[in-house]
Amino acid sequence: MIRVLARRRLLRVLGALGVAAAAHTAIAADAVSPLDRRIALLARELDLDATQQLKVRALLEGQREQIVRAWQDESVPGALRIARTQAISEQTEDGIRALLTDAQKQKYFKPRMERGPIGGTSDDDLATYVDKMNRR
Repeated sequence: MIRVLARRRLLRVLGALGVAAAAHTAIAADAVSPLDRRIALLARELDLDATQQLKVRALLEGQREQIVRAWQDESVPGALRIARTQAISEQTEDGIRALLTDAQKQKYFKPRMERGPIGGTSDDDLATYVDKMNRR
């Protein structure tokens, strides 16, 4: 912990002296990616073994690539991109569940909410929402 604090202090000094590129590179080397944090959390909470962790990493990397491709396709309307993103996330969750033991599945269980029509809410949902907003 002391080394990390000393290193951060040094990086701030380097940045202040105009050695921004070196400071940025050093900071990036210390940073843990969101993917690594998510895998570490899943490994800790679900007691994943090394093989499971590698397979989860592959699933999550594939999910990220698919979502990036979906959002880069400007020919698809935003509402359909959102629906596609949800579908990709559900496929990833299903893939993770397939890797887990029964005991791990009990810990990972995430109930799915019923989705409304693609592209928005139903008229009843919208009316309920407007009603609630008007009551404020």
